[in-house]
Amino acid sequence: MANASDVCIVGAGPAGLQWASILHATAVPYVVLEQTATAAAFMRMYPRGRRLISHNKCRVGEGRSDDFALRHDWHSILEANRSMCDFSREYYPHADEYVEYLSAVASVLWVRYDTRVLAVEYGNGEDARHVLRTSRGVWSCTHVVLATGLTPLPPPIEWAPDAMTPSARSFSYADFPALDEATGEAPFCSNQQVAVIGAGNSAFEVAEMLKSCASAVHLVSRVRRWALNPAGVRCPLSLPASPRGRCNRCSPEVLRS
Repeated sequence: MANASDVCIVGAGPAGLQWASILHATAVPYVVLEQTATAAAFMRMYPRGRRLISHNKCRVGEGRSDDFALRHDWHSILEANRSMCDFSREYYPHADEYVEYLSAVASVLWVRYDTRVLAVEYGNGEDARHVLRTSRGVWSCTHVVLATGLTPLPPPIEWAPDAMTPSARSFSYADFPALDEATGEAPFCSNQQVAVIGAGNSAFEVAEMLKSCASAVHLVSRVRRWALNPAGVRCPLSLPASPRGRCNRCSPEVLRS
């Protein structure tokens, strides 16, 4: 016999925990199905640099509204029992602190761990129920929320420029090698020129990680419009001030289109 709930949430990351917290606060029956043994499994590996580039501003001034304060808090789960500022007051907190916070949020929610969703059979009609077949039984739900995030695809081999040397190596963000924590060095980047494909958060994070190890880090993006920030470093207009405002902390020759 299938287990039953009004809402089945697949994934116990920030998105899944946000859904669960709101449903928990409004007494709507729900269950979170998480394939790993812990909440926030993705955040235990990423970002690779282990330093978040989203804001955690705990002090916004006297007399400010809750809505104003919320615009400066990019991590806390709405309707949760705790806020991120209970775990870190750094403006750019360490990812491990975020994992600790999300684990505390999950501790009061109904999460079924080690439960991998194998198949979803969607019903038809207004009163139809959906069936989720998992590694630990079957669930029947009125609503299904897929909070599993996106899996990036590896770049095609054609992206490599002709100028690449035979010894050049390419990595996806998922299999990016770890740098030595004490020295910030790694054999693949030591005194090498490194190209980072993309100009989003992960690209700037990787560039920040490698700028002390590599001889140069080149950010390659489809963005064609650029602007100079006060430090004279070119940043894409689509990334206002760049994530963490990091452009003004890099030398002009490090970031190139």
